[in-house]
Amino acid sequence: GAYFGRGVAYTILTDFQSAIEDFRTFLNSEKDKSTGWFYLGNCYIEIGDKPKAHDAWKIAERLGESRATEKLAENF
Repeated sequence: GAYFGRGVAYTILTDFQSAIEDFRTFLNSEKDKSTGWFYLGNCYIEIGDKPKAHDAWKIAERLGESRATEKLAENF
């Protein structure tokens, strides 16, 4: 969706707070999208919120996102 794409764009621009807002909005209607949870976790780690990054990556991992498993291993 549009919010996911804009979230990725904000991530590239390192506007992580705006990216978080867009990924959260995207995930309100697309809760089973592992990539959204993965990118959300990436943004949280960038702003120093390790607990929220952990939670987002755990959801992404449960939904089959292998990159989340790697991030969890690197950061926790």
